[in-house]
Amino acid sequence: MTTCTTTTRDTIELSLGKINLNGDETLYTPSLQKTADLQHVFTSHNYSPIIWDKNYRDSDNFLYATGFCVDNDDGISIEQAIAKLDLLRINYALITTRSHREDAHRFRILIPFNRRVLSLTDYKRIVTQIRDKHFPSSDPKVLDGARQLYASPPVARYYSRWSRIDYDVDSGVVDVEGKIRVNNSWTEKLVVKD
Repeated sequence: MTTCTTTTRDTIELSLGKINLNGDETLYTPSLQKTADLQHVFTSHNYSPIIWDKNYRDSDNFLYATGFCVDNDDGISIEQAIAKLDLLRINYALITTRSHREDAHRFRILIPFNRRVLSLTDYKRIVTQIRDKHFPSSDPKVLDGARQLYASPPVARYYSRWSRIDYDVDSGVVDVEGKIRVNNSWTEKLVVKD
């Protein structure tokens, strides 16, 4: 059985790239970031909670993910999203995008995972669950294993909570023996070290 304890999350690993608004930037460097600095990180870099082999952003290069970003361009308001996150009692960082307007809320929510997700198959299972169960109005492109997010403007609205639990990626996949069973999660890219 997976148990989660409430602790303050101080850091999260993200892939950071140069600000590039046309989407063709592929070089993303993994970097451990302080959660207290994320507002600045989100306004000074393109970013992703996915780490890629050789730092090259491509779904074939998926190594692991440390979280997921909900992308809301047309759906719920910021207040509704925060109410949902409060109900779930999970850690998060929410920031508005360049296209945000007061009459049309557009924002992203970084939701950290309680463990690294080591396969694209498992990642897609988890993010589909988050999207379908909790944020169905999220952009359908969020399932992409090469998903990166554009930097927000310096004047973006930002909200976060880091004293709760991280999203339990194994919810529903623990068997009767208490073991985690994730179908199709082993790939040729996984390496076992002893």
